[in-house]
Amino acid sequence: MAIMDADLVLGSALAVTSSPVRSTVLDMKAASRDVGKGNPMKLVIKVGTAFASGTDITFDLETDTVVGMGSAVKKLTVPAVLLASLTAGAKILEVDLPVGLKQFISVLATPNGAFSAGTLNIYIVVDDGNWAALPGNVGS
Repeated sequence: MAIMDADLVLGSALAVTSSPVRSTVLDMKAASRDVGKGNPMKLVIKVGTAFASGTDITFDLETDTVVGMGSAVKKLTVPAVLLASLTAGAKILEVDLPVGLKQFISVLATPNGAFSAGTLNIYIVVDDGNWAALPGNVGS
């Protein structure tokens, strides 16, 4: 399980229905933030509540020099993820953040069709999220 920093959560239980939804805009240069400290950072998108009804969702990681994201540039696009893959707990994406991000980043989720249910969890982590505690040799 990945160790998450609450300041690096872009969306928690983010509902996606019929219109594009933008995650929280993250300021990567905030004075109190030393993001990554030389380690690769990963963007993770997971399904919270299973989706129902719609067809698919595409995702764009966008970056801009202003918080309003008015001149946002797409740095990463995830092709359409079909409804059948949008099940509770499903990991949609886990990828290193691309080089060349500007000060502000956000994820734009664009649905195709109207979803009657479904939420996303979007966050940034240092580790790959695949680490798990396993029993060891105790007492030898």
